[in-house]
Amino acid sequence: MSVVNSSAFTTAYSVSIPGGNLGTNRKIEFFLEGTYLNNSTSNKRLKVKIIYGSTTLIQTANSDTLASDNTSHHWRLNFTLQANAATNAQRGSGQLVLVFEANAPTTGIGGMESTPNLGTFAGTSTEDSTGDLTLDIQLAHNVGHVNLTWTCEYGSCHLA
Repeated sequence: MSVVNSSAFTTAYSVSIPGGNLGTNRKIEFFLEGTYLNNSTSNKRLKVKIIYGSTTLIQTANSDTLASDNTSHHWRLNFTLQANAATNAQRGSGQLVLVFEANAPTTGIGGMESTPNLGTFAGTSTEDSTGDLTLDIQLAHNVGHVNLTWTCEYGSCHLA
């Protein structure tokens, strides 16, 4: 999935969570990763939205500015949805890390010596988790531009 030339939220990862899986004390962990390219010649910003059932758990404001260059950068989003001691109370929290390399690696993308752009977020919902519900993780740019691409290359989740 890629968000290109659009400021609209686009679903990067969606999963139907069967009723009863969260119970009153379980959690589901999500992991997404991909690349970000801003070759627009000006700084841009990113946003994240996470929806569980009909509740928007999280909708971030714009990120800090992200510089324009012609290099794809690695990003990773981790998110946990957990029951909050009841089947109709949930809490979600997550983190987005986007790495701008100080020095390009010899193989792959990313880098240990990099300065990452980091965002953390959290929210709550009161959905009835005894029925099947969908969790959507959505990504957006602050503006559309033909040379602006946010790609989700991989996503997974597991019940813990």
